[in-house]
Amino acid sequence: MSTLAMILIITTLILMVTVILIWSALSFTDLQDSNYDKEMMEDWNYFKWMAYGVAAIWGLVKATYKIRPKSGIDKEIEEEEKEIAELERQKEKIDKLRSLKRRKEELFEQVEDYSE
Repeated sequence: MSTLAMILIITTLILMVTVILIWSALSFTDLQDSNYDKEMMEDWNYFKWMAYGVAAIWGLVKATYKIRPKSGIDKEIEEEEKEIAELERQKEKIDKLRSLKRRKEELFEQVEDYSE
């Protein structure tokens, strides 16, 4: 999964948790302040509606991002892409190191020329 997709999923989950917490607090205070029967005030009713809300939001997230398990081929492709990216990073570091060594040698030669 790309970084952008992961950021979107994490942001969505954080927003979901925030909304659920706010909704829970408001629902609980509304039930406590209301004149409902004692049966309506029971905890099971409150948590039942919370479960419905969580299930509905999770269904929306799954539908939006089409979360599904990866097949073996998808996992293998992802691993190969990671390995290639790592090798490219290593190659860039080696090239940078060579460049720095060349630069250092040139500067050393210039210093020797000036000191003579």
